[in-house]
Amino acid sequence: MPDTLPLTAFLLIGASALLLAIGAVPVMRRVALQTGTVDKPSSRKIHSSPVPLLGGRLSTSRLFSC
Repeated sequence: MPDTLPLTAFLLIGASALLLAIGAVPVMRRVALQTGTVDKPSSRKIHSSPVPLLGGRLSTSRLFSC
């Protein structure tokens, strides 16, 4: 067995992380909106609609999944 991974293994890992992210973002957004885990607009903030706050958990889960 070689000491290094072939390029195809790295491409497969990267592609699986991308697909996981694309699939998980809408799910986590829905979960955040349903559970109220959102940043609500106020006079000090720029956004005009609630912004989901579960992006950090999504990034962490992607990191550990690969």
